[in-house]
Amino acid sequence: MRPSESKELLAREDNKILWEVLMFKYQDGSAVLIGDNVLFDKGQTSGVVDLVVNTEEEVKAFKVAEVGVLLKSTPSGLVYLTQKWLKEGQLRFVSRAKRIPLLKQDG
Repeated sequence: MRPSESKELLAREDNKILWEVLMFKYQDGSAVLIGDNVLFDKGQTSGVVDLVVNTEEEVKAFKVAEVGVLLKSTPSGLVYLTQKWLKEGQLRFVSRAKRIPLLKQDG
């Protein structure tokens, strides 16, 4: 392995660890993902995760005040739950959205 390959591998591992640390998680430890069906507002309101903002760069790009999760909710419209709210409130996982593969494999 060449030194540049070693550095690249370490950088990838560092990014993976950083990503896992920054990722929002449900109480069971599973990751909050775009498309997840959830309950919030003390379990009274349902929604679908539309966006997850994990880093300061994403905060700037999406022009929000802090990291958090954007939900689409039928009764409430778009709701942005900040990291502070997510620590205090409870975002309850209901189900994962069915994922549509980007590439179709033959066979």
